[in-house]
Amino acid sequence: MKLHHIMLILLISVAVILGTIIAFHLTTEISNDGPFPFEMSLVYEDDHFQLECIEGCTWTSVGFSGTTNFVNQDGTGQRSAAIFPGIRREADYLFVVSTENDTIILKGLKGTRWNQLSMSCPSENECRFTFNHLGITSPKP
Repeated sequence: MKLHHIMLILLISVAVILGTIIAFHLTTEISNDGPFPFEMSLVYEDDHFQLECIEGCTWTSVGFSGTTNFVNQDGTGQRSAAIFPGIRREADYLFVVSTENDTIILKGLKGTRWNQLSMSCPSENECRFTFNHLGITSPKP
């Protein structure tokens, strides 16, 4: 009976140690959300967005209409969980593009140095600017 009790304690100790090691490893992997290098130009006109990738994407150009869209290195979509069906890898970066009262808003969710960028765009004009993982690099009227 004592041997059974000692084996049980030993087994529980090993399980706790392994659980701690695994939890530490997963936390380290998940928290690696530093900036991921990318650069894009954005054109907004007549309620339509056109993004051109300069660096850090698997796509070269995407266009979309609507008030809110998610963007990462693999493309764009209206819901983050269903953006890229069939692609199982995790996003290197993720941000949301939206409009509100003649202002384009970019909200960084992952892999950006910024939490939010905004650019005023009067509705009668084309709005164009370039941005990257660090911020807006060249606004163009």
